[in-house]
Amino acid sequence: MNHRLLTVIALLLAGLWGAALGYVNLHAGSGVLDRMEASLADIRSAIVGAKTPPPVVSIVAIDDRTARAHGYPLDRATLARLANAITALKPKALAIDILLVDPGPEAGDAALTSALRQGPSVIAAAATFAQSSQRVTDAAEDPFAAIPEANQLLLPLPRFAEAAAVGIVNVATDQTGTPRFIPLISRAADRLD
Repeated sequence: MNHRLLTVIALLLAGLWGAALGYVNLHAGSGVLDRMEASLADIRSAIVGAKTPPPVVSIVAIDDRTARAHGYPLDRATLARLANAITALKPKALAIDILLVDPGPEAGDAALTSALRQGPSVIAAAATFAQSSQRVTDAAEDPFAAIPEANQLLLPLPRFAEAAAVGIVNVATDQTGTPRFIPLISRAADRLD
């Protein structure tokens, strides 16, 4: 076969594959293509390998060893000690990606409130959605129709929200349960988040 013909066929197949993935993604569908793309994304990540984070950012994660040693979720007193240790290093900001929506033991909650006040800190809130994938419309009469609609907003307890800034963290999973989508804006009946 002619080399140019093979190149054209390869380009056409790649274009069709890209168009199929794009169509499924834009229409919030999931199925065989979605599962295949998720697997291919994992393979690409394994091939690229670990990237060194920029020196200006440090991520302190609650790993399996920490969870075994201290329980999961971490109690508020342990979280407060961790926040105090990090704040002592004078970071530009401390972000805690844990929903603090339920009260814990008073001593732990008081310690965490105090720790959050020690430096610039941000704590998480999250919107909940009826489905992990949202269908939106492009209705001309409703300028917010293309924004996913949240069922509710899970806000931190007032004592924590008064001690730190609140940032909304939304992560939706695909059909396999793998976090894949991060809606940056959502709406409810009376507000935009």
